[in-house]
Amino acid sequence: MLKRADTDSCASDTYNNPLEATPPAVKVEKKTFAEHAYQVKTQGGQVILKLEGDGEAIDKINRDLARMAINPDGQTDFYRERRNSLDQGGSTTTSEITVEPFYWSSQWITVRFYRWSAGYGRGGISWGLHSWNLQTGEKVDPWTWLGGHEQWDTPYSGQ
Repeated sequence: MLKRADTDSCASDTYNNPLEATPPAVKVEKKTFAEHAYQVKTQGGQVILKLEGDGEAIDKINRDLARMAINPDGQTDFYRERRNSLDQGGSTTTSEITVEPFYWSSQWITVRFYRWSAGYGRGGISWGLHSWNLQTGEKVDPWTWLGGHEQWDTPYSGQ
């Protein structure tokens, strides 16, 4: 027979503290884009894209991608969203986050960062495109080629 631990909801510390005592499980997916191999590592609110391959340029891009993916509040936000969802609907809905190649040639890669924040409807959607030179590993702003400039506040939004 099941016995209720307390009278609090599923958003309570009693329910969630044991779940939050260890980091969320890590899921690694191996994928391809136009015959280029990469992997996506997801752990709670952190999603990291890693390009497969050798070389200084690929290593530099992978360091940039990892740095951009790690939000200091990512896991805290993940747990807060999950608690809120458990409290309001009894489900474990959290933000939808994807990081994936958008364009990939022998010279350039553009990666799309997409986030749909849980509980915000279409107003919670943010995304950004970030490009790198595959020969040098340097970040590239294609808008400068047209006389513009993009300033990114986060990987998912800019001005």
